[in-house]
Amino acid sequence: MSSTFSPRGALQAEYRIPRERMVERLRDQYFIHDANVLEAMRQVPRHFFVPEALRGRAYGDHALPIDANQTISQPFIVARMTELLQLDKKSRVLEIGSGSGYQTAVLAQLAAQVYAIERIGERAKRKLAFATSGFTMRRSKLLTAHSVGALAVRMMEFW
Repeated sequence: MSSTFSPRGALQAEYRIPRERMVERLRDQYFIHDANVLEAMRQVPRHFFVPEALRGRAYGDHALPIDANQTISQPFIVARMTELLQLDKKSRVLEIGSGSGYQTAVLAQLAAQVYAIERIGERAKRKLAFATSGFTMRRSKLLTAHSVGALAVRMMEFW
């Protein structure tokens, strides 16, 4: 029996336990009750959205720096904002300032359509490359990505 080694698959397995602990903390300490939100947080690999040097801290109870003097939000903040939206399979979401893309990926697990706008052109290009290079969000189809002056727009449709 032959098996294929996948670096992304290995990273997924390596972070399975910390990700599960993060979900338990969201449920037990922060009282996130929406099972769909908890499952979305479980499914999206947060460590793919942080700088490689910080991957070991990706599932901790804190925000982390990304590029351009910005941060990826604390997991509780992402989960709580998502829970408050009360999304369903018919929901459409516009996210302005998609940052690392993590919140976008979580939203994409729950909503019918997610449109994300990012003003930092290089970041939008990196996220586009990432989205098309192996990690594919459930029900996702990349529609467009382009820059207009200083504004980079990335639109995704989820069905």
